[in-house]
Amino acid sequence: MDFWADPFGQKSQARKIKVFARFRPMNLMEQELSDNKFGGKACIFPTIDTVVIKPENHIFTMDLVLKPESSQAEVFEYVGRQTVADVLNGYNGTIFTYGQTGSGKTYTLVGEIKSFDTKGIVIRAMYFPCFRL
Repeated sequence: MDFWADPFGQKSQARKIKVFARFRPMNLMEQELSDNKFGGKACIFPTIDTVVIKPENHIFTMDLVLKPESSQAEVFEYVGRQTVADVLNGYNGTIFTYGQTGSGKTYTLVGEIKSFDTKGIVIRAMYFPCFRL
């Protein structure tokens, strides 16, 4: 059995490309607009794999949708952990972020240095082998 086995107990095997969407919390300006009835909920999350974008009601389905209240730890568990484990077992792995300026790409990957709770995928990946020993 691989030392860096799947955290869910599955043997390493061919993996498919997975698509995740992480939605950041609204910033202060967006919250103020929403409080004044100029904004409002732009996204609705009916299921764990679906998001509805308002006002056009565009529906997008993917492997997992991470809501604005998702923690950095949750993001790593769902998005990064398996890829990091596979890389440590000698397989190729890529985590690719895409989005407009200010959408949270850097925060998701790097996070904030202040505390471990706010560290992103890259920093947690460096600590991962330590936690597995």
